[in-house]
Amino acid sequence: MTNQEAMRRTAMQHQINAAKNLGEDTPVVLPLRREHLRAGDTKPLLEFLNLLLADAETVRAFRGRIGFDLEGFEDERREPEELPELRNYFRAISNEFPYWFWFMETRSPCLKLLFYCLCSAEWRTDIGSEHVLRKFSSDDLERFMTKYTGAVDELKHRSGLSDAEVAIRIKQVNDYYKKQGIRFKT
Repeated sequence: MTNQEAMRRTAMQHQINAAKNLGEDTPVVLPLRREHLRAGDTKPLLEFLNLLLADAETVRAFRGRIGFDLEGFEDERREPEELPELRNYFRAISNEFPYWFWFMETRSPCLKLLFYCLCSAEWRTDIGSEHVLRKFSSDDLERFMTKYTGAVDELKHRSGLSDAEVAIRIKQVNDYYKKQGIRFKT
């Protein structure tokens, strides 16, 4: 690890410690910069996300608190999930950090965006300029739910979370997706 990387990691750890003290209902919004996405540079975000796995206290402190803010997309006409660089970025991150269901906040469209980016969809834009119909196969929906629910189960064993904590969180995620009109088999 270079000196610069060590300094960045220390700064991230200070951010995490400060965010812990803000309270469990305060979201932590991470910037997703277009230049990082275009370059496929997942390292800064993965470094931060992996610090959330440091210990059980940190895992619990960040349950349902992580969100994203897209930067550099202000002039983009396409929906975020239609951007190949964003889809590829989330897929690359998710291969190394699949714990979204535990950490993502459920008050914004971030978790829905994640779903749209990680699943294959048929797009239909012919139903009006303000509405886009997305169609997902039931197999794709089931794979998505199985993978990311399984990751929460892995996190449970890794961090000593209780069955009750996991069940509550998975219910929150399911309720979120139901409100978004996305239904999974349970």
